[in-house]
Amino acid sequence: MKTLKLSFRSSVLGPMGLVAIFLAAGTAQAVPSTSQPSDLKAHEKLILEELRRVKGSSSLGIAEAQKPKFSLKDTDKDLYREILASYKIRNYIRVSAATEELLKRYPKSQFGDNALFLRGRLEYFDNRPGHAIKSFAELEKRYPYSSKRPAALLAKAMVYRKLNLNESALHVFRKVAKNYPGSQEGRRAQIELRMMRQ
Repeated sequence: MKTLKLSFRSSVLGPMGLVAIFLAAGTAQAVPSTSQPSDLKAHEKLILEELRRVKGSSSLGIAEAQKPKFSLKDTDKDLYREILASYKIRNYIRVSAATEELLKRYPKSQFGDNALFLRGRLEYFDNRPGHAIKSFAELEKRYPYSSKRPAALLAKAMVYRKLNLNESALHVFRKVAKNYPGSQEGRRAQIELRMMRQ
């Protein structure tokens, strides 16, 4: 169990300061600063109780609190801009939610393949290999003629290799090398295949 110690002053964290605490993972433990008024101890207690309540109410708890709401007026381009902005700051929750919204509202959007690819990469870098494989496989299935397909297949093979699923990795590397021989991904797949044979 992680413990996060927070130090704050009443001017920084008032009764509505719960939001800052909910962004932290694990159990929050408030540490009063020396300039704190005594009534802030009551706020600390409320914050800790609320955090326990929210964490216990759902397996996602904090993630659900951060899940963005999208306007019905948002176009596929607006949602894709949100995905790009969230990807740049590595906000997995926002990227995932915006991608789901994009695919639900605009299943034939020109941005769908890129959205899935970015979500898969972020899942890979965020140490969510199972989710990454699903995102890359969904891109492969939904967009068989996408320009992102070779990169998604290569990334999927890399995830398999990272998980020591060597047979699956070899299968996908061979597929990339065979189907995209002149591409950068095809050349990389051939190099990976040679390295795996050694």
